Amino acid sequence: MIVFKPKNGNLDYDKMQEKDVDKVKVLAIKCLKFKWIKNQTKNLNRILSPCAFCFDAKTNGFDCSKCKIPKIICNEDGNKGLIGFIFSKYGNIFSKDIDKKEYDLIRCSLIDLSKNGEISPLVKKKIENVN
Repeated sequence: MIVFKPKNGNLDYDKMQEKDVDKVKVLAIKCLKFKWIKNQTKNLNRILSPCAFCFDAKTNGFDCSKCKIPKIICNEDGNKGLIGFIFSKYGNIFSKDIDKKEYDLIRCSLIDLSKNGEISPLVKKKIENVN
């Protein structure tokens, strides 16, 4: 069994197998393509509308504790993490209507996940400063 060991010591990923990291990358790509699209002004998804990670968690009975998205982005049905912060600030509005910096931060974190299977320390620090 191969265990993925990230460079930044992210505990969420310390025990993930390589196949799980590949799945995270694919799910992040799907999120970028369908929920957190590049053109924010055309995004009619709501903040709490399910993403690819949510649909994947459906196989676990919608158990968020088994969701593969890093908890710093989303946790507890969208009530914690960056998504939770945005939801508490705006409510369940259309994603096109949130602050561009917050929107871009979500996209940056998903781009990192799609490429590396983890969020870069720089983006992680930016998320921590928003919350």
